[in-house]
Amino acid sequence: MTGLAAILAQPDALSRRLKVGSIEPIALNRTVATLPGIGGTAMDAEQTGALQRRVHEAVERGEVEALKRRDLREACKVFLHDPQPLIDNVQTTDAIFERVGAKGQRSALFALVAAYIDGFREGEAFKLFAERIRQLLRRWKGRSVEPWVGLDRSVGLFDPQKAPTTIADAVLGSDRPPLEILSRLGLDTTIRQRGGLAEAAFVEATRKVAGKRGLASIPLQERIIEWVRDADGRIIFARAFPHAVSALLLPWANDDPPKEHRGRLIEVLQALGGGDPRTKPAAWRPVREQAPDAYAVLMRWLTRASVFQFFDIVDRSLAHDPAGRKMWSYRRRFWTAYLLGEEGAPEIEEAWVAFGSDGARLARQAARENSEAGLTAFGHQEDKGSTHAALIMRIGDLLIVDWSHNAKCNFWRKGERGRPELYRSRYQKGELYSAPEQQSHPSPSTYSWQKTFAAIIEGRHFWSERVSWRPKRV
Repeated sequence: MTGLAAILAQPDALSRRLKVGSIEPIALNRTVATLPGIGGTAMDAEQTGALQRRVHEAVERGEVEALKRRDLREACKVFLHDPQPLIDNVQTTDAIFERVGAKGQRSALFALVAAYIDGFREGEAFKLFAERIRQLLRRWKGRSVEPWVGLDRSVGLFDPQKAPTTIADAVLGSDRPPLEILSRLGLDTTIRQRGGLAEAAFVEATRKVAGKRGLASIPLQERIIEWVRDADGRIIFARAFPHAVSALLLPWANDDPPKEHRGRLIEVLQALGGGDPRTKPAAWRPVREQAPDAYAVLMRWLTRASVFQFFDIVDRSLAHDPAGRKMWSYRRRFWTAYLLGEEGAPEIEEAWVAFGSDGARLARQAARENSEAGLTAFGHQEDKGSTHAALIMRIGDLLIVDWSHNAKCNFWRKGERGRPELYRSRYQKGELYSAPEQQSHPSPSTYSWQKTFAAIIEGRHFWSERVSWRPKRV
């Protein structure tokens, strides 16, 4: 059952989400009732169940021919609906198809077609259902049943194993709008374009794109973006969001896309997914669970964006401080090595930035200048002055907070008291500057502090028997 059909069947389900009194979508029911397809019935769950019982009972009594034309047509519309799907009973299925063919009731046949398109699913029972429609179309006598016969012959529309791939290839291989291609293939209403067959085709398209690598994937990713969003930019196939994420991110598992394309992908994904995954983790749980490799790509991008954002804002804040810029150049080089995992160094796995008021203003300005959605998310700190910024990083089980200017670097082990959380919108005074272990940067042009930091990072959590790595000289 589609989301729309589910709302019509259980109007109170929508009201429960909205936390208001029970509602009855009367106008919506009337509008949908005029549309072809499985959603073209305004019956609620109780009415649907009553009709299904009448049909089952008529078949058991051998009186299916006594069903009224309207009951036969409506039964075909709800063939796959709960609470008692007719498809689950082979005897009922056989009787309905025989009756539709014998009676030559075209409206009932078209209702079966709509049920197939909108309620498309996997399973042997559904394959048999599709084959029965195909055979019924082939032996039909009377008024034309086009375009369905032609579409089945040309693209295998009623072959559940073939149709999604055919439709996916047609959309990916064209430069025309996806909805236009879908309309040509029989998915010519809003319900059909969002129904089960359309979703299965979209998922198949995402699998094809996810298997591509590098620059060749960009045009195909644009097709996925165009297909998955409605005119208002909202996601059409919500259940398929993890598949969409895979299509847009897995081609870049080993190589980063051009900056402009990366920024577009982040912006699109955050819009579709309900926000930044770092600050809206619940919305991204399905992606973390179903597409962990793709999710890792996005987190890698966002982590690097946060670290480089920190670097950029500190550079800007030290623009008129030559001594400070020299000091900062060594620290920037040190953390960049951990960000990129140079020479076997452990990588920064997560990162977040907390700015003072001046840094926050510069960060928002930089986000506008770069059109980079990943730069719009950061926290605010109250520990230091308005020009100071804190870089919060996780490397293994170690949480590190390094500061711009001359503040000390703070280190927390997992479970240590006062360890701050990543991805907070605001940090109170003392939260980012109260670690059990703090280290200063006494001589920026020497390796003394770098050796100490490396020993803490690598000695506690990586290669504890030897601490030999250090970044190259700036």
